[in-house]
Amino acid sequence: MGKRKFCVMFHVNCEYFGSMIVRAKDEHSAYCKAVKILLKNNIALHTNVDMDIEEM
Repeated sequence: MGKRKFCVMFHVNCEYFGSMIVRAKDEHSAYCKAVKILLKNNIALHTNVDMDIEEM
């Protein structure tokens, strides 16, 4: 099965922060990819960051 598209939305302190679209084989991979992108862009992962992942 090919890669699927997921929209990952971020909330920091319960406020909408941003979203990105990642291509991954499943939800867990999409989550990992999003975390890597956040770290690469020096967006510190606070304990109060929530991610909603939705398949497109």
